[in-house]
Amino acid sequence: MICAGDSWHLWAMAEKKRTLKRTYIREWREYKGLTQVQLANRLEGVVGQSTLSRLERGDYAYTQPTLEAIAEALGCEPADLIGRLPGAPHELTLLVNKLSPEARKKAIDIIKVMVAA
Repeated sequence: MICAGDSWHLWAMAEKKRTLKRTYIREWREYKGLTQVQLANRLEGVVGQSTLSRLERGDYAYTQPTLEAIAEALGCEPADLIGRLPGAPHELTLLVNKLSPEARKKAIDIIKVMVAA
């Protein structure tokens, strides 16, 4: 028999195991030549090294304020941490964003063919 507390616990465990959106925090940190400890020191009062490690592994969900603080400490934009590898051509993203939705779909289809080749 499952009581109310048990069902809450089962729900919480299921929520814990859900897949979090991939981030590029580790890649940006390494690109900037920082260790987790060094970045955590820059983020003093925001997150510690253990939480930073969990964020990098995808074991902990980020918040917008945390993402903004990490981006500021790394000298990049918050969007970069969830959508772009460091050193990746930013120009391509800017160009694709200027396209109409129809043209954007065509461009993405063309790029997919090129990548698959």
